[in-house]
Amino acid sequence: MLFVGWAGGGNVNPLVCLAEEMVTQGTRVAVLGGRGLGARLETVPVTILRETAGWLPGAEDVLGAVDEYSPDGLVVDYMLTKALCGAEASGKPTVALVHTLYQALLVDAAPHPMGMAGPVDSLNQTRAGVGLGPIQGYGDLLSACVLVAVTAPRELDAPGWVPANVSYLGPLIPRTGPGAVWPLPEGSEPLVVVSLGTGATVENEAEIIQRILLALGGMSVRGLVNLPGYIRPEALSPPANVVLTGYVPHQEVLPSASVLVTHAGLGTVMVALAYGVPMVCMPLGREQPENAAAISHIGRGFVLSPDAEPDTIARAIAEARSLGHGEPIRPDPASAARTVISALSGR
Repeated sequence: MLFVGWAGGGNVNPLVCLAEEMVTQGTRVAVLGGRGLGARLETVPVTILRETAGWLPGAEDVLGAVDEYSPDGLVVDYMLTKALCGAEASGKPTVALVHTLYQALLVDAAPHPMGMAGPVDSLNQTRAGVGLGPIQGYGDLLSACVLVAVTAPRELDAPGWVPANVSYLGPLIPRTGPGAVWPLPEGSEPLVVVSLGTGATVENEAEIIQRILLALGGMSVRGLVNLPGYIRPEALSPPANVVLTGYVPHQEVLPSASVLVTHAGLGTVMVALAYGVPMVCMPLGREQPENAAAISHIGRGFVLSPDAEPDTIARAIAEARSLGHGEPIRPDPASAARTVISALSGR
């Protein structure tokens, strides 16, 4: 199978998890990725064909990789709309990997993040260049796929009818490398993990984190704050009960957490749900408000404005702690991989 992806942040983990599991089940997997994706795949047992010159693989990149690798099918990140055109032009069965909610984000028959790649008119020029007819909307790209695989549980998404080729795979959380050990703050107080993602969604993210630090400083808790690479620790003033750290795989620390304070990116939310950890959601943009609303709807957390003051944040953390741990939504990557393999093989 040929996977086509890009280094967009939270979209990488579902791709890695699915590729790992398909290899475990005996499928050979190659990956065509945009610039920067290869570094995220160094420990994954896949063949890395190449990184494309640009950030997002396009139609011609996919067609070239199909000629080189001769895959039986393709798994393509659904936001790579030009790559989906290349997959369609190849004639190979294709799965669109959706790493956001589906129903809650529908605009013109497709989850609206697809439109971030550019307007339909531009995409139709790409389609004409590879011998395909025009489309009316991004939903037509998904209709051409044998499977639209959503990396979330159905109960988290909005109610309503979904097409027959849409399947909810549930959380897809990759394995952590062997021997990985991540130190936690010392003490016996409840652990609050803070992670606002790595996407640089807002300019004042450091100021938001500082207000969260002030909230934690007035509480009888331990805090572990994951900082993205673009925020320097020396720009913040952490209290004594908080440790600042760089990237830590969420599956390594959330099993020990009482509460997660998060931007509500779907990948982070999925790990919290997998361990039953209640959340305080402070959505910063993109699809995060819909994810946060879904968490509130199922009773697994609270939603705050990113402008919330420290005392408001502290109250929300205390209220989330009072929820306790919920019933975990366990990942089942083996079943997810079987669903994808079955769709691509026509079974």
